[in-house]
Amino acid sequence: MAKIADIKRMRELLTMFFCVADSAHLAHLNTRSFAQHKALGNFYEFAVEFKDRLIEYMIGMGYVGNIQLNSVEANEDPVSEAQDALEAIEEFAEEADDSTLENMAADFQEALGKLKYMLMLK
Repeated sequence: MAKIADIKRMRELLTMFFCVADSAHLAHLNTRSFAQHKALGNFYEFAVEFKDRLIEYMIGMGYVGNIQLNSVEANEDPVSEAQDALEAIEEFAEEADDSTLENMAADFQEALGKLKYMLMLK
């Protein structure tokens, strides 16, 4: 059985990815820039699919038994929120010595890098 600290950490990690998706979606809806709207929309769609993929993997591998989240509060800056979530999953993947999670983190990093680039465009 997982320790209370481990369960709390899993909730925090998964909550971060829910927040990333919500923050990207809000920023996508609230921007007045077409380029930002498109970039954030693409990232939002990626983040939702990634979150689902991550949760299914973590349940399948026994990292979590079911999904219970802390309250989700979307940050105003989806890029910094995504960077924090990326660092958290990289840390967890390294500690768990899980190459699949490391690869998933690399996929997320690639999408974040693309978002950062697209947001540079006017």
